[in-house]
Amino acid sequence: LLLKRPDEVSSGLVQQLALVTGVRNRREEIAAVLEAAVHVKRSSWQRVIMLGLAAGLARHDIRWPALVPQAPAAVQKMLQQLVKEAVQAAGDNKLTTSQRRQAIEFLGSASFAVARPVLPQLLATQQPSDVQLAAARALSTFDEQGIAKIFVDHWASATPALRGEMMNGIFRRTSRIKILLAAIDGKAIRATDVDSGYQEQLRTHPDQEIQD
Repeated sequence: LLLKRPDEVSSGLVQQLALVTGVRNRREEIAAVLEAAVHVKRSSWQRVIMLGLAAGLARHDIRWPALVPQAPAAVQKMLQQLVKEAVQAAGDNKLTTSQRRQAIEFLGSASFAVARPVLPQLLATQQPSDVQLAAARALSTFDEQGIAKIFVDHWASATPALRGEMMNGIFRRTSRIKILLAAIDGKAIRATDVDSGYQEQLRTHPDQEIQD
């Protein structure tokens, strides 16, 4: 139906179906979805499909770039183009916030090598709040050690809302919490910036080093 009459299909339904495919994580089904995305030809629909698929695959700790080496050339070309467009859109202040958020979310599902040159810049004070928050959420999904340092580096100029989002990202990984504590010791972040809920998590954390 998407290929024949795309105007009759809601993006929410398409994304949900792609998500289910990712959750099922069956190679032949994923291949069929990627092939369908190629034939849709509209990059807006392709992004929706990939965001849904990425969300489903995330349940298995899989990122879609892991699929690229085995994908047909047409799929690889589509994904390369989507990445290129997302990099441009994420930083384009002439686009709507909604368009930029979708681009940021897509970059958050890509590899850190792709996202690293783009997303930290979107935490800057001159960016709209929704863009900053989307960038922080996207960065939080990566496993790389450098995420906590990025957040610490932007802490002083961050709004309360952005600090909340970054703190949430920091507490997703034990290794990040240790960097936070080091930043507090180094006076880059005040201990009072850590609210009572997170302080309780520190006191009850299974890692004795963090408790201390």
